[in-house]
Amino acid sequence: MADVDLKEFLDREVYPALFERLNLAFPEFGFSRKGNTWVATTEAARKLPGSPRQGGRVYCNRERPSGLKLQGGNFVPFLDLVSGGKEASGPGLPAVARKLAELAGVRFLDSEVLIKEAEQEAERKASLSAIEAVAELCRALLVSERGGAERAYLERHGLNVQAQQVLGLGVYPSVREVEKALRAAGHDIEAAQREGLLFKPIEGYVIFPAADVSGQLITLCGRWPNEPRKDKPKILVLPREGAKASLLYLDRACRAGFNELVLMAGAISAALLQAKGERSVIGCMDAQLSNLQVETLARYGVRSVTICPNPDDAGEGRSWKLLGPCTPRE
Repeated sequence: MADVDLKEFLDREVYPALFERLNLAFPEFGFSRKGNTWVATTEAARKLPGSPRQGGRVYCNRERPSGLKLQGGNFVPFLDLVSGGKEASGPGLPAVARKLAELAGVRFLDSEVLIKEAEQEAERKASLSAIEAVAELCRALLVSERGGAERAYLERHGLNVQAQQVLGLGVYPSVREVEKALRAAGHDIEAAQREGLLFKPIEGYVIFPAADVSGQLITLCGRWPNEPRKDKPKILVLPREGAKASLLYLDRACRAGFNELVLMAGAISAALLQAKGERSVIGCMDAQLSNLQVETLARYGVRSVTICPNPDDAGEGRSWKLLGPCTPRE
């Protein structure tokens, strides 16, 4: 039988189903639901690894249904929770995934998952953990005294503090600070370098996180917030695998059920409209759509895209068009 694409199975089948019955799957946390968010109400939630700060919430949001967010603490994947608080990886991962599927009320596919795939999943999780750590460092810098100028810049463009927090915006610090934080958290620095997380050109840029449809970070998009400089492009993206195929807020649009989207050329424009509740809006993180981005749109069933270029020389001079029909590959 065919091998299971474990990540896709979890993202598409397990996590959405688990979210709808989270209170039944984990009754020990006393989950209470309000709209798109479940909040834990019992003391058991305070004992999770990386406990939340005093008075902080433990919650799960539909936009990131793969685990629990500990306010002021860590993100705890449900896979790790099911494996007894230990990181779920390697040969034991399929068994943990099966157990999580049972909690979600989803039938686990009766196919063999190769050990190699489980190992690759473990490497992928380590990579995601590292980029999450970098994104958290960026968010912390934005809300600190050092981030005052960048906060003011975003507010001048209509993104108030609440919008900044909801969208997870930040400021990329020095590479030296990023490396120090990753080392302190036990991450592999050589791996972080290979994955483009230690990217000196993006120092000082305002950061917009780009996630896949499950809400897991793929890359960080940077917008230069100061006076134009020849050595500082307006937009920079971390050179990670999959970054060139990603789009800002496609995850939010897909989870909201939209398949006819509006593409904004600017990251700030897309962020502002998202903050105002326009969930069908996405951003391309570049001057025009790439073939890889079109393939991403097709993969997730997008039927049409209305393109809104920037009203400047670059926007007017570019040939904005889809580079091919939005038809998924077989």
